[in-house]
Amino acid sequence: MASETWTGPATVESAPTLRGQAVDYARAQHVEEPPLGDLKLALAEAINNAVVHAFREGQPGTVTVSVSIDARGEQIQVLVSDDGNGYCPNPHSPGLGLGMPLMATLADSVQVHTPEGGVGTEISMTFHRPRHAA
Repeated sequence: MASETWTGPATVESAPTLRGQAVDYARAQHVEEPPLGDLKLALAEAINNAVVHAFREGQPGTVTVSVSIDARGEQIQVLVSDDGNGYCPNPHSPGLGLGMPLMATLADSVQVHTPEGGVGTEISMTFHRPRHAA
């Protein structure tokens, strides 16, 4: 399984860089359309969620993005994690509340949980390449 990980500050300025590194890596591993566009948009939403919501109190922490691609290149696993306050749906959020539903629509599966250390949030998304007819 091929994989790579990037970490950066949870800031608006670093979000495009993290997304770009992950998408460039997927492209270099021969991930194409579909699902590359869906992966790019879902990844942007997950990183933006960490930037906007994870550090409601205090200074921004970090966001880590990992991309793993199985040996046959049929399944792409994306993990976006932060070391913030944890996932808590907030009706008074500055966002529109569309990020999680959008990720669920774009990815084949989405899971949100607290990391083993009990701090922050992890969003795990799986994308499958369509099988080509022989």
